[in-house]
Amino acid sequence: MTTRTRPYNVKQSDLTPEWHVIDAEGKTLGRVASEIATLLQGKHKPTYTPHLAAGDFVVVVNAASFRVSGNKRAAKMYYRHSGYHGGLTEQTLEELLAKHPTRALRQAVKGMLPKNIRGKHMLSRLKLYEGGEHPHQAQVSASRPQQAPVERRAPEPRQWVPAPEAAEPDGFMAEEPIAEVIGDADGRVVEVGEVLADGTEQPPYAGPEMGGELVARDDGTGEDETEDEPAVMESATASMEEEPAGPETGGVERGQEMVVVEAEVMEEVTDEDLESLTVPQLREMAEDRGITLPSRALKADIIEALRSADED
Repeated sequence: MTTRTRPYNVKQSDLTPEWHVIDAEGKTLGRVASEIATLLQGKHKPTYTPHLAAGDFVVVVNAASFRVSGNKRAAKMYYRHSGYHGGLTEQTLEELLAKHPTRALRQAVKGMLPKNIRGKHMLSRLKLYEGGEHPHQAQVSASRPQQAPVERRAPEPRQWVPAPEAAEPDGFMAEEPIAEVIGDADGRVVEVGEVLADGTEQPPYAGPEMGGELVARDDGTGEDETEDEPAVMESATASMEEEPAGPETGGVERGQEMVVVEAEVMEEVTDEDLESLTVPQLREMAEDRGITLPSRALKADIIEALRSADED
């Protein structure tokens, strides 16, 4: 099923003309005429339709007080013809304004409207007045209802409000700084910076590794935990300097030990299933045992060579 979407067609009953008031004093003739022609045609509305009277009414005050550039008041000519031979009449803009003050603006607007019956209907909605007053105030007010003025209040000054302090959760205990403590020569625990009996201040702890002296610490058992650092260092140095036991001490020489270990490893590999090893691994085992293999030897040939070497 095909669905057709028809555009919205404006009807004459949907159009409601408005009234506009324009003051032509001090404005250029062509610019004010183009503005008036736009309002009369209704091209300023989204509902503009060329074949309907979509325009508005325009009231122009001070219609003879427009401005022209240069010497156009004396140089611009207006012509009209009576229809008879020799019936051509010409006038300057200045002469036309003196005899018919509003005709110059009407002629400018008429030239910007369609040249048909619709253009004549649009031009009939143009109301020109030489002075600054017009009798259409009622229509203007009715087409544009005035809204009540909105009362604007000055903004209130902002006040600074301190942020509330964050409450501590239940069971929370603030951590207290842990004082650095060390022991003195008598086994008493003292803090760093405490004045001792001899009037000196307890310096920070510096052990033997920092070039200081050992400090006796008392853990309440009555026994000192002082370690003999030099003795410990001497025993560690002596253990590091001991030489491995040789044959004369019941040991094995370094070279013999490596040979024995290698033999044990070879026996373990020989006992395993050689089929689970790869060709590179088998070649490496053959090279370790001094077996020469062809460059294109197969896996079965390598295994056979290894078994033959084991039997020999």
